[in-house]
Amino acid sequence: MAAVQAPVEAPADLKRLAFVETAASNSVSYVTGTTAFAKACGYYTSAKETNALKGSLTKIEDLIKAYSTPVVSKVSEKYPAYMTTVDGKVRARSRWFR
Repeated sequence: MAAVQAPVEAPADLKRLAFVETAASNSVSYVTGTTAFAKACGYYTSAKETNALKGSLTKIEDLIKAYSTPVVSKVSEKYPAYMTTVDGKVRARSRWFR
């Protein structure tokens, strides 16, 4: 399977949404560290090597890469500014429960 892309750095000045970056990183680390993930990767690799699926899985992977590469690039570029904007619009938690 392809390597997971390094996370984009969250803006350092986030006041209310800083936990989002940490939670996402922790979730990815947890999932990729499980035995189930390792087994799934092994099964996928085995499936790719079977004659019935060899070409089709590679073709699907190539299509996904072709579609997702520009999307990932744009999201990576815009992420810090959007997070800063949204963080500024989030009201303090105490206001949500009044």
